[in-house]
Amino acid sequence: MGWLIPYAIAFLAAVGILSERRRASIRTRVFYAAAVLAVPPALMTGVARLVESRYGEAAFVAVVLLAFVVVPLALAWHFLRRHPHPGPPDPGLRGAGVRFLPRDESEASVIYCSDPENVPFPTCRAKSAFSHGIVLEYLFSLEYLPDWREIDRELDELVMQFRGQDSP
Repeated sequence: MGWLIPYAIAFLAAVGILSERRRASIRTRVFYAAAVLAVPPALMTGVARLVESRYGEAAFVAVVLLAFVVVPLALAWHFLRRHPHPGPPDPGLRGAGVRFLPRDESEASVIYCSDPENVPFPTCRAKSAFSHGIVLEYLFSLEYLPDWREIDRELDELVMQFRGQDSP
């Protein structure tokens, strides 16, 4: 029962991963959260008995610390690095405050548009997850907001051409 106390760290890391809706799809978040929750008990059952019988109680405490603190936090850190956050509205975008999120959670995009009543030429700033660790950020006129998916797709293709790769 004593393992439940350090397991709280793994539980909080899993809840934190699941709550990051804008970083990744639900499938990806559930995968990482399940890994964070499953690895500590697996490590304890597999390694702890061997270490305790061979090296004593001090080594067992080190394995508990590794299994219930270091590994869950390392997995959470890996999730955060692999799935960057689109970020807050750009303070340089005057009149910002109108935010659009895609209806489909698998699309990792956020769009901020300036208020047409506050600026003469309203623009939108889009942030889109291009690949692991790379976020594309671009501006377009508010009048093209209905076509944002096409703009995003064509920009992805253009960047892939610059990189010398086929489209995803």
